[in-house]
Amino acid sequence: MKLPDFHTCLVCEAVRPELRGLFTVLGLFGALPHVEIGVQDFSKTASITFFLLGTPGDGKVKLQAQVRDNAGAILKPEVLLDFEFNPKFKGCVISFFFQNLVIPKPGTYQFVLSAEGKEVYRNTFATQPQPAAK
Repeated sequence: MKLPDFHTCLVCEAVRPELRGLFTVLGLFGALPHVEIGVQDFSKTASITFFLLGTPGDGKVKLQAQVRDNAGAILKPEVLLDFEFNPKFKGCVISFFFQNLVIPKPGTYQFVLSAEGKEVYRNTFATQPQPAAK
């Protein structure tokens, strides 16, 4: 098994697969670590997608994606995925959709990806209060 070297992580609301192996990125917040997400109500859940780009990989692997606060506490839910990398592709593209993610307060958070229990990617993003649109 050869794991990709993930070099870029986009943060958005959703990713939609298209024909010919293309992807549509919806509601782009930015690329880690240069992401600040405005939250109108920290008592409600959010849906966030982390869209990773990397070098080619090979083999089957169990992936675990988490969002953690600065103290290292894991926010719920976690995303678990059995994934098979295709070495024929020139790069790796994979997304993790966190539905009903609870972000309790403004601050800095970490997106952490592990493969077979070993951390392979970690980066930060921030949240801040955002007033409701008028």
